[in-house]
Amino acid sequence: MRVSLSAILERAPGLALLWTRRSEPKLAAPAPSEAELAFALELAATAPDHRSLTPYRVIALWPDGAEGIVEHLERERPDDAARARVTLSRAPLFLVVVFHPVHGARTPLEEQRDAAAAATGYLLLALWGLGYSSMWRTGRLARDPLVAEHLGLDTDEQIIALVGVGTSLGVALHPRDRRPTLTHLGSARSQETLGQA
Repeated sequence: MRVSLSAILERAPGLALLWTRRSEPKLAAPAPSEAELAFALELAATAPDHRSLTPYRVIALWPDGAEGIVEHLERERPDDAARARVTLSRAPLFLVVVFHPVHGARTPLEEQRDAAAAATGYLLLALWGLGYSSMWRTGRLARDPLVAEHLGLDTDEQIIALVGVGTSLGVALHPRDRRPTLTHLGSARSQETLGQA
């Protein structure tokens, strides 16, 4: 018997947070306060993390910090600086999630990176719960060695997310009704995947 979404959300209203969050490419001020941001980061740290290594750190890029990245790129590659300025103007705050591997730990590095990604997902949900929208970005800017240099990353660290954060303008990247169905994701029945028996 199929249970209706409204019945599920009535029974477990906390799930509405997961159901309604959407990425938004352009965000406005205000961004979270320092206290709200601290709470969101603490909540992100509750994500699954094998052996509790916390193999990540988060750098807050306010407008002056974002401009610092653009200026750093301008000295070397003006074309890339122009693209970076456009990207970094799309939100009043960017949270740079950096994978910080813990070497010598029994937890494999790929599992540590998974933990950093899980924490990023929790961070987006925490921000949504506080009333802020976000967008998880990667791409060229996240992989740029000049950006890593400007942010003071160690040679073994990687940016896994540039999370734009701010107030919603009501333009989600995907409409609310655009969701994969269970047959695309897998099955609730034992040993069925991707809709195949």
